[in-house]
Amino acid sequence: MGIGSALEAPFNVPDTMPWLSCAKTSSHLAQFVMTFLTACVVAPLIATENKYYVRFKCLGKFAMQPRANIVFATFYSLIWALCGIAMTAHANNPAHCTLDFKLQKQYGDDYAKAWINQCNLSKAGAAFAWLTCVTWAGGWICTMILFWNDKQLIQQSIRENKQSRCSELAEDPFESRDQGGMQSSQHAGSSCITPPPMLYHQQTMSSALDTPPHHL
Repeated sequence: MGIGSALEAPFNVPDTMPWLSCAKTSSHLAQFVMTFLTACVVAPLIATENKYYVRFKCLGKFAMQPRANIVFATFYSLIWALCGIAMTAHANNPAHCTLDFKLQKQYGDDYAKAWINQCNLSKAGAAFAWLTCVTWAGGWICTMILFWNDKQLIQQSIRENKQSRCSELAEDPFESRDQGGMQSSQHAGSSCITPPPMLYHQQTMSSALDTPPHHL
């Protein structure tokens, strides 16, 4: 009765089902309890399988990839930023730190001490929420740097491979064809040596025009 009288539900219960409000509240409480119990049961299972069979190695690698870390860090940074905003608004509300004389007369010093502690805890909670947001944001920045570095290394490797193919073709283009790589050599040669078709056609036409005609 104490919880029901203090909590005003933001919905209307049908007259034919007065028990629906109690059932809904009980369902939410059961959700929290069952979630906690499930986590307690599954955690030892995961630890045992990971110890002897390393079955969650792929999942761990996926979670440690820069792209996955960017998604997680972005999500939790936004979540903790919202928590920090909510806690800051709660801590700066004068009503949450001002004593109610009616409640003070009713509950005495217990209410005064509890309410003062509540005010201090709200400010500390706001500070911890923002610090947590900063840590997630710092992890996001580090992950972005690692992601950018990986992209640069991949691009550098592609350029080095392309230069290596071009240099090998320039040194001995016929050797690579004799070894069964005629198609790949022609493709590499087209990207490294052969001029564009239009330019080649123009050079051919200009050489034909410069050649004097033969008189019979």
